[in-house]
Amino acid sequence: MNLGGAPAGPAGTGKTETTKDLAKALGLLCVVTNCGEGMDYKAFGKILSGLCQCGAWGCMDEFNRIDISVLSVISTQLQTIRHALVLKLTNFTDVVLMRALRDMNLPKFVFEDVPLFLGLISDLFPGLDCPRVRYPDFNDAVEQTFTDNGYILLPVQADKVVQLYETMLTRHCTMIVGPTGGGKSVVMNTLAQAQTRWERHCSDNDDC
Repeated sequence: MNLGGAPAGPAGTGKTETTKDLAKALGLLCVVTNCGEGMDYKAFGKILSGLCQCGAWGCMDEFNRIDISVLSVISTQLQTIRHALVLKLTNFTDVVLMRALRDMNLPKFVFEDVPLFLGLISDLFPGLDCPRVRYPDFNDAVEQTFTDNGYILLPVQADKVVQLYETMLTRHCTMIVGPTGGGKSVVMNTLAQAQTRWERHCSDNDDC
């Protein structure tokens, strides 16, 4: 019940009404939102914040009409909410918007612009400390891959691999740019090897 759902089917077959009826049967409020091209991540974030605070269900009608660039940020917002539900957290609604803004934009900046961007985020969300999400098995695979390949393990370099992984989860096309010797090939090859290691671990242990 905490994983969400995406009913699919032709128009007019009762997807929205089925969701509303299920919520009614469970005694839950279901808020239906008609999405459109003009909806941005800020407006959607406010809707999610309200749903989280009151414990209601949200039914996003015509979700596919939202612009693809906005959907990439929304996916991070939804992932943050799901992560909080799994951990049974009670205080995260500001974290959703902050993490979406930071994690979806940070990989786009050159090194010199990162402190300025993080400063702007701190001004927008004063006093909010939101560490980067760590994927235990995947991060371990990335770090082990660096070590096996003879590289010095630097947290910022390992985080670049995770940033590329997160970007590829939410975007259809990704381009890695940077100066010669900046580590582009290392990041890309490390990601490929770490995912192979991670998937092999999951298949062997059946715990992922």
